[in-house]
Amino acid sequence: MKRKIVYSNRLAGERCKKAFQSLSEFINIVPESFLTYGSCLASHREQTFISWDTDTDTGILINDFKWSVINTLIQKGFKLTRIYGTPEYGIQFVFYKHVKIDFWVFYEEDNYYYNCLWDKGTPIKHTYPKELLVKDTGILYNKELPSLSKDYLTHVYGNWKVPVKKFNWRTDHKCAEIG
Repeated sequence: MKRKIVYSNRLAGERCKKAFQSLSEFINIVPESFLTYGSCLASHREQTFISWDTDTDTGILINDFKWSVINTLIQKGFKLTRIYGTPEYGIQFVFYKHVKIDFWVFYEEDNYYYNCLWDKGTPIKHTYPKELLVKDTGILYNKELPSLSKDYLTHVYGNWKVPVKKFNWRTDHKCAEIG
């Protein structure tokens, strides 16, 4: 008889409540931050976490970022598990408190913003026209949270209104500069 394997990292059931509490606490500590990627998508489409997602996604503009917030998050029980990139190029922090929380810094260039996702030490640069990185409000579990806009979602995912269960974060983002 085949045993069914349960993927315990998915944001479903009781884990959703703890993930939402951690994400809300994170945003309260870093009020300049906003939901990005799958968390932004969930706030505009499902208004709950996407059930097959395994983490939460946040970002901050470089001009709003302060190093002291990293220490504050750690003091409040968020475990800093990884740092990718450098302060000068594509830094990404990975925290854990009941759920993995990715925290990207968005850098400003002349006519666009960018951030980097990291795959085994190699950056995957994502670029956005400046007008797309405007804070909006998304809703998760009936609570308004700072989020990026629906135009941002279109730039990242294309038709974001249709769920895609087999999304490859390395290659499927429409905003990625690969290679």
